[in-house]
Amino acid sequence: GEEGIVFENAWSGCNSTIPSHASILTGVRIFEHGALNNRSNLPSSNVTLAERLRRAGYHTAAAVSIPMLQADSQSARSISG
Repeated sequence: GEEGIVFENAWSGCNSTIPSHASILTGVRIFEHGALNNRSNLPSSNVTLAERLRRAGYHTAAAVSIPMLQADSQSARSISG
């Protein structure tokens, strides 16, 4: 059979890309991780899901279309490796 989860009611913590993605990828609220707007970088004190997966031996990657999340950006460490 098919398995999965459907979230019928989901909200973003912010209407900006960097803070929202940082919350998704760290599991903490915006004011806890410190990336407050699209000009922010995610402080290195935050551990992201991708970093945890790398430590466990996994490889991660992302396909993105916006410059603020591309490989040469500071935020890229949170999604690929």
